[in-house]
Amino acid sequence: MLFEVFDETKRASVLRIERSSRARRRRREVRAVKSEITERHFSNMRQLRQKYKKIRARHHDYI
Repeated sequence: MLFEVFDETKRASVLRIERSSRARRRRREVRAVKSEITERHFSNMRQLRQKYKKIRARHHDYI
């Protein structure tokens, strides 16, 4: 009886540790994807700013 309870407790602990590590791995992957998307977005915006700056300089349109 005592060993059964101990085994169940141990099994629950192992399952919790496994779920926790899986969740940490998922969070790490999500964080990496979010940062990559953010970097790409800001890189694209920087290129667009430079492009529009170049066009404004060429046309001399002051708004």
